[in-house]
Amino acid sequence: LWSILLFACLAGSTSFSVNPMMWWLDGYRAYTVSTPDMNPTIAPNETVVADAYAYRHAVPHRGDVVISGVHRMADTTLNRVIAIPGDTIEGRNGQIILNDIPVQESYVPAGSTSIDVAASTDEHFKKLDTFGPVKLGPGEYFRVGVNRGLSQGSRIAGTVDLDLIGGMARYVSSS
Repeated sequence: LWSILLFACLAGSTSFSVNPMMWWLDGYRAYTVSTPDMNPTIAPNETVVADAYAYRHAVPHRGDVVISGVHRMADTTLNRVIAIPGDTIEGRNGQIILNDIPVQESYVPAGSTSIDVAASTDEHFKKLDTFGPVKLGPGEYFRVGVNRGLSQGSRIAGTVDLDLIGGMARYVSSS
């Protein structure tokens, strides 16, 4: 009997690392990225494995890559948290200003923060370059993709509440 129990435990633990069903049971979810919002960090058609329990007893921090909108699967997005509750954030001509201090984001590719909006009459497009200031309330997070010319995130859709953040991206694999 003990050898059967030992075998079952070992078989279950080794299958966890390769069996997506075991990921599901342990709170990991796989999402295929369909937009270029996080490119080049995470490219379209790559699969992201997110830890759905990452924020069960914790909150997102600046820099976390999160899955949000998971309660409406069609609206699921992958973005980086750049402002947390209590922060004031704004964009001025492509520069992110956080709590009155310009932010240098090493993960944003050169040239992707500056958007030529001079000829545009589209107000949504202009918000990609200049927005705010936005003061975040309790449980509100501001997130954007690293591909600032295409990613809308909170600049267009507004802040996201903690209950709509479905997890933290943990692993990326090419499809």
